[in-house]
Amino acid sequence: GPGISWKRTIEAAEVLREFLSSFGMQSFAKISGGKGIHAVVPIIRGELKWPQFKELAHAISTSLDSLVPGQFVTVASKQKREKKIFIDYLRNARGATSVVPYTVRANEDASVTIPISWDTLRGVKSARQFTVQNIDEWLVPPNEDPWKDFFKSANRISPDIWEKVGLTIPRQTM
Repeated sequence: GPGISWKRTIEAAEVLREFLSSFGMQSFAKISGGKGIHAVVPIIRGELKWPQFKELAHAISTSLDSLVPGQFVTVASKQKREKKIFIDYLRNARGATSVVPYTVRANEDASVTIPISWDTLRGVKSARQFTVQNIDEWLVPPNEDPWKDFFKSANRISPDIWEKVGLTIPRQTM
């Protein structure tokens, strides 16, 4: 939201990463090319139905908001985002859209959304740092693919995750 520095955005993404890790969930970072950072969590195919996936994402977001009061918001209203980090759980619904890695954004910089390692994230100066003008510098060695283990890292949603965020365990995840 307005009034949030890039440094604070990175710190919030790291808090989210640690929070997800506390559930045993591995996540991957992606710079949006716009204003933010996406924490991408691969889930085992068929593990959840779309409504359950959205419900779990909402509960995780709300739990994080409760854990760190006043820092995060899960409501899309721009007025409520003032000086807060918006956790957009709504991208986790069937039919919702998200910008895939290496997409050129429609802005004056022609910025590019890129996957990035959590370790490298701290050195990034803004969500629009990578553009069509400089992306080739990022893609050359020695830069290793930060998502090389993405497809090997699909997370199982264990029953205790549901309980930790205050939800009833769906039947097919038991």
